[in-house]
Amino acid sequence: DKAKFGNSGDLEIYHNGVNAYLINTTGHTYIKGADGHFYFRTNNGTENGMLIQNNGPVQLYYDNSLKLETTSSGITVSGTVSCRNVANGWVSFNGGLYTTFGVRDSHNVSSVSDDGSGQYTINWDTDFNDTGYCVTGTCSNENNHLAIDTNRSTSNPFTNKTYVQSMDTDNSTQDSGYTGVVAFGDQ
Repeated sequence: DKAKFGNSGDLEIYHNGVNAYLINTTGHTYIKGADGHFYFRTNNGTENGMLIQNNGPVQLYYDNSLKLETTSSGITVSGTVSCRNVANGWVSFNGGLYTTFGVRDSHNVSSVSDDGSGQYTINWDTDFNDTGYCVTGTCSNENNHLAIDTNRSTSNPFTNKTYVQSMDTDNSTQDSGYTGVVAFGDQ
């Protein structure tokens, strides 16, 4: 049996013997709690799945453990965030041509080493799952380009580091000015 409400039975509530349904066929569906809070809980009612608080956060849970919460300035995440098609690591650094060598800012990079004239090693905080990750970058020198090499003349590419070289028009290495490198891939 279906319980129907509204001018034309636009809202239906029913159970088919296996699943329960609440169906609204027109307009928006609003659910309000008297205290301004709304809870989605497990069948036994002891574990939160989602909590919506009046003038407060929205909280998402996994196995009754808070994982994501909205705040007045954004979100707070507990645990690991797994995203596809986003940069898994990036770094910007001064290559030593105009200023002293040093990392300006980075994400998922444990260190960058200056390996000699225009040669740098980027060490990733978290290794990539395999050597099929993609790296791109740029350097600010006029007439220079950035060469990216995941294995620096060895037979096997590395998943934990990437080599970059700042090259001039004659393909000779030269210290770079500002250098930026971004990596995409599964970790």
